[in-house]
Amino acid sequence: RRAALEDVGLLDEHIFMYGEELELAFRLRTAGWEARAVPFTAGTHVGGASTGKASPRQLYLSGFGRGYFLRVYGILRGRHAVRALVSEGVVALVWMLTRRDLVAWRGRRDGWRAGRGVPRRTIAPDAPDDAIGFTRGMHMRREGYWSDPD
Repeated sequence: RRAALEDVGLLDEHIFMYGEELELAFRLRTAGWEARAVPFTAGTHVGGASTGKASPRQLYLSGFGRGYFLRVYGILRGRHAVRALVSEGVVALVWMLTRRDLVAWRGRRDGWRAGRGVPRRTIAPDAPDDAIGFTRGMHMRREGYWSDPD
């Protein structure tokens, strides 16, 4: 709804792509807005189509969004800090070993730095899904997890 965007603002201009919709969703949820399921598909998201799947640009920008989000929302100061550090570390390490470069880590570092000076934001207490543990969260990042089974 237009009123929702007028209430919380548009996409955060610090995040070019990869994470901007999640950041907006958290601001909407914190402001009391809810999401509703739509029983039909209005479009198809092709992961990596803009930057190339697992390209250096995609890994950097997705890492940037993650680092920025962790800082602006103070995730590393809360109850999910250890899980966030371990999961981000595992992902960056896997990419480092697979690609033999630090692009995923540099994105996270630069996103963290970009969040410096941005006013801290809060997350609605019921917004994170506590039913998703570390193992499932890592599994959800694997290729094919979100593919339609049909």
